[in-house]
Amino acid sequence: MKEQLQDLAICLHFGGLRFEEMAVGVRQDLAVAQRTMIGIDRLEGQIDALMERTRAKASFPPSVMGAISEKPQDPISEIREISYHQCLREAKLELRRRGMDPEGISPESILDRASYEALRNRFEVSFRLEAQLDKYDLGFLFLAGLAGALVDWLVVKVPKGTGFLGGPKQDASPLTTFIRDKFAMGHANSLSDRFKAAYDAMPSWVPGMNPSMHRFHSLGHDPLVGMAVGVFDILRGGATLLDANGKLHFFSSNLGHEYNPVAALFCHLGHLLSDSFTPMGLPAPGWTLLNAFSKGQDVYRERTVGELAQIMYRQGYDLRHFFTMATAPAAVELILAAYFIFRTQADEQFRDSQNRQIVGAGGKTYLSSERYTAMSLLAHLTVASSNGVRVSIQGPLALNYPEWMRFVHALTQWLKRRMMNPSDILLRGLQDNSRMLLDGWISLEDYANPVPKATDFLT
Repeated sequence: MKEQLQDLAICLHFGGLRFEEMAVGVRQDLAVAQRTMIGIDRLEGQIDALMERTRAKASFPPSVMGAISEKPQDPISEIREISYHQCLREAKLELRRRGMDPEGISPESILDRASYEALRNRFEVSFRLEAQLDKYDLGFLFLAGLAGALVDWLVVKVPKGTGFLGGPKQDASPLTTFIRDKFAMGHANSLSDRFKAAYDAMPSWVPGMNPSMHRFHSLGHDPLVGMAVGVFDILRGGATLLDANGKLHFFSSNLGHEYNPVAALFCHLGHLLSDSFTPMGLPAPGWTLLNAFSKGQDVYRERTVGELAQIMYRQGYDLRHFFTMATAPAAVELILAAYFIFRTQADEQFRDSQNRQIVGAGGKTYLSSERYTAMSLLAHLTVASSNGVRVSIQGPLALNYPEWMRFVHALTQWLKRRMMNPSDILLRGLQDNSRMLLDGWISLEDYANPVPKATDFLT
């Protein structure tokens, strides 16, 4: 690709030199023709005046009239057709004859850097996806990461203002407290009477099962796992339990069963809603699975992962606090979305680069671009690292579960891009090149000011 661009640059450079020489000759010929026309007009005026005085008529020999009416020969017809390779060979020979080194000519030597970068970014293809982050991208990903970290420290905090396993007392999250107080409801409510689920049973022989913790040990009450297990339990009329020792139990409930899958789904959703705003609430999505790690190595103050998960749930680490924690990754995504929307509208070069990356990834929106993938990964890495510092200082209750889930998702997306088929990426890029060339050549002047100032929108 680089050699082809250099050969094209040699031909264009030589063509530019020949055009300048021809332009000088044409300007000289035009000056001579202009002086000749002025002389002819003056002579015609004198002849007309003389004929007016003598009342004579002008007559020209047929040969003169034929010369005047003869059409000039079309110079284009004299241009002989030559191949590109022959043109390249003649250009190199002529440049050497003029004392120039063709090898020293490159695309950068005949285009300014901005124009060259615009063409390269628009048409260059490769076997891998590249983010091509500029200073604006880096600035906004840092801003998004900083905003997410500040939300995590100042808004999320911890569920309740208590210490954790003897640690210092911490300030409770104002948002979690607001949700818990504003939408509080008792265990006995109209929804619980209407949507009774089979997995709501509490067998006393299951370790850890009691009125305050039965939702944590019942997989049907998990907002994530329960969408499959809970509906299945309602259909079969039983409960799937994961006790405090990490052992799985299948219990047949006396609360009845439902044969209609649609009715079972609505019953499950209604039951979850009836439990969401009670004093203990519902576990965070997927949190009940940590019961499986109740046995094993201690990870924090002589507690296993499963034991820590149970204690955290008792201290308010539930679905309501999950929504509070989600405000940190939401802040990151909101800033990134606003940045991509605004810059796509304001910067044509950015928009073309984005479209190029979206096509290369085989996607449809900015979420598919390699630039967004890289920015999202780095921004969430910043927030996740900040949260790791919080956990080391404040303990497990400071863990921002949704943020770490989003970081793992962003990392997974980035790794998937590294494993994409290189041939598919190259083929999509070449097809996009063909489409753009068919649409017409671009004007490089449009890229003179890639990011306008705010005052530009006031004129």
